[in-house]
Order: sequence, then structure tokens, then C-alpha cells
Amino acid sequence: MYLLRHAETEWNLRRVVQGARDIPLSEAGRRRAEAAGRALAAIRFDRVLSSDLSRTRETAQRVAGAAAPVEAVTALREQHFGRWEGRPLEELLETEAFRRYSRDPLHTRPPGGESFAEVILRVGLWWDRDPRLQPDTSSRHLLIVGHGGSLRALVFHLLPAMRPLRAATAWANLGLTRLRYEPGRIQLLEWNRPLVEE
Repeated sequence: MYLLRHAETEWNLRRVVQGARDIPLSEAGRRRAEAAGRALAAIRFDRVLSSDLSRTRETAQRVAGAAAPVEAVTALREQHFGRWEGRPLEELLETEAFRRYSRDPLHTRPPGGESFAEVILRVGLWWDRDPRLQPDTSSRHLLIVGHGGSLRALVFHLLPAMRPLRAATAWANLGLTRLRYEPGRIQLLEWNRPLVEE
């Protein structure tokens, strides 16, 4: 299983909170997504899934090419950051609400948003309810293109022991994590390896 964060957007560059907002890729992001596709060209993906937001769908299409159709999954959306979305991160760092969230992102909701525990629950319910995602299916090479938060949520759902180790780790644009997923066993093979240099 291959987990890939979307390519760069203008808001990534400007350090503006995106969350569940539908922000498109930047031109540089599009070029890097195509380069990531070339880096993964030797892998034949049986199934390609992405969040339904355009930055992940376009990344998935540019990476997978014509190898497999991209299936949009609403449950893979980024964490909803409520009233913080659209605001520069630097502006939020000075607020008490953001400091509270930084101390306990798992249980603290941004104003009008969702906690990270809610993201883990949302992504986990989707994973557990889709029979085609179980290890005894025919999908040998599964590509999931998502967001830093939703992908971490999936890893934490599948490997709960990793929560304290990786909770604060940023996931790079076009950072790749690989898992081996077999009946009764999930193994982390690689964590957040950048496919394309910035």
C-alpha cells in the first residue's frame, strides 16, 4: 500500500491553513506531481483512491496516469480546521486557541472544526467498511493520495502504536509512506520519503 500526500498548492507556499477547503495545485505542484508519477512508473497500481478535493484528485491523476481510474473518497478529506481555514499560520500561532490545540491536537477541536481523533474515527470507519480494502482482496498495489492529516489518521488507525511517535510529524508534499498489508499483519516499510525534491 502506497500513501502519498498531494503536491504543493499556493496556500502551502504561503503557509495558509487549507484544511477542508478545495485549493488547487500550484503550477510547480503540477510539475512535481508529474515527476512523482515518473518516479513510481514501474509500479502497476491495481486501485487508486484520493480525497475528493481537487489537490489530491489532480495529484492522483498525474501520478497514476492511465494505469487506473481515480476513485474519490470524501472520508479522506483533510481535517476540517473550521474558522482557521484561509488564515495564515503565523497569525494563528499567537492565539490561545491554537496553543491549546498544539498541546493536544488529538482531542482539541479548532473553532468550528474537528479534532484529530474525529479524523481518525472518520477515516477508520471508511477503511473498515470497504470490503475491497481488506488484505485478502485482489488489490496488490493500492495508491491512496490524501492530506497530511487524513493519511496520518489512516496510519494511526491501522497501526495504533504509532500515535505517540508520529502525531506531530509533518507529512511532506509528495511524501510517500509504504505499508505491507497482509491478513493479520501490517508492517511499516517506509515513512514520508519525499518523491520529488522541492
